[in-house]
Order: sequence, then C-alpha cells, then structure tokens
Amino acid sequence: MPRQALRAFPLREMGVARRWERLRFRWEIEIGGTSMESSSAEQVKISAGPRGARAEQTTLRALIRRAPLGSRLSAMLLVITLLTLAIPSLYRPLAFMPARAGHVLYAHTFLTYALLTGGLWECIRSALVLTLCGQVIEPRLAQKDLLALVIGSALLSSTLFLALRPGEVFIGAGPIGAGYMGAFLFCWLKDRKAFGGWARAGAIFTALAFVTGLLSGSSVRVLIATTGIAAGVFAFVRISKRPIVTTAAAKQ
Repeated sequence: MPRQALRAFPLREMGVARRWERLRFRWEIEIGGTSMESSSAEQVKISAGPRGARAEQTTLRALIRRAPLGSRLSAMLLVITLLTLAIPSLYRPLAFMPARAGHVLYAHTFLTYALLTGGLWECIRSALVLTLCGQVIEPRLAQKDLLALVIGSALLSSTLFLALRPGEVFIGAGPIGAGYMGAFLFCWLKDRKAFGGWARAGAIFTALAFVTGLLSGSSVRVLIATTGIAAGVFAFVRISKRPIVTTAAAKQ
C-alpha cells in the first residue's frame, strides 16, 4: 500500500493505539505479512477493550442492585447511625417531632425517623432482623411489594404515634423491623412445610413479641406490634397472589 494511501486513511475519530493497530491491520492485509485470522483476532480484542472497561465499572452497581433490600436497609442504618454518632445535630432534621416548641412538622420526617436508631447496639439488632427475615420474605414478594411494606410500616407507625403521643419525639427502625417480622410470621403461617425448625422457633418468638407488645400498655410497643401485624397481613395477601419460590426451586 502506498504511503499516500496510509496518510489519507481516516484517523481523526480514533485513539492513538487504535490508529496504529488499524494501520498495521490494513498494511498486513495488503502485503500478506500475516494471516487475516490473527489480525482480525487482534481487532476483536481492541474493539472489546472499552466494553470490558465499562463492564468492570458497572459491576459494583450491579452488585448493589442485586443485593437484598434488607441488606441495603441494614447498610443505610449503619451509615446513618455512624454519622449521627459523629454529628448529633443530624438527629433534628430527620426525627419525627409532632409538636415541639418552635419546631415545624415536616412531611419527610414521617419516613426518615425510621432511619435513626438509639445507638450502635439498636442498629445491629435492627440490621439482624432485616437480614434474617429478609431471607424468607424477599424471595416471596415482588420488589414493589417490599417497598410498599417498608414505606407503609414507617407511615403507619408515625401516624399512630401522632395520634397517641403528639407531644413527643419518635425515632427508631423498630417499625420497619416489625414489618419484616410480621411478614416473616405470616409467610411461615402460609406455608409451614417449606421451613425448618429454626423458622418455627422464629415464628413463635415473633408471635410472642407481638402479643406482649399489645398487652404491655405502652403506646409505642402497641403501635409497633400493630404495624407488624398489619404488614404481615399485607404480605399474606400479596403472597397468595404469587407462586412461592423456595430456595431449592430457585436453584433448579
């Protein structure tokens, strides 16, 4: 190939490395220095390079999307707990304060209070509940149903708290944890044969926690137990409309 033809080859839209490889590829085809198969293989590697880089960049995003909702909520609780421990002033804009002197009730606090915890131990306890119960309920509920369960549990508890104790501050991930526990209990009642002995023990513990909460006389424990039962009924209704996918069936 004449050098004038090489100079006329369109190179403006290519990177430096790709320019040289395209030129060499074209030159080798003309003079027969190497076979077309080896050159085309090199071209495939070159063209696949940027796509591979994009795949590596999207790996972390894909892992976050595939992570269970309970695990993502647990990570959020841990991050926010550490931030509030380091910066205590973050509590005020996120906490649910219905009628404090000089404070305005903001709409977002009906949900954001559930991301605050009373300390690191409460955060760990809530994260364990979300993770363990999530392994049971998340394969059985659609993503939109899980989001509705989480948001509905937080809204129901804050609304009940506003009606029962309007002059106090409300924080804690207890309503969301109760929602997951209630959904777990009703999932177990729906199909007890699909679970082992550990699930029976967990269901009995959850039922006892709800009963003692309702009979305790504490308005906070009553509203949390009520939230858990309501979330369990919602999960029971939604599961009845979907085929139950067990772990063994999912592997097959």
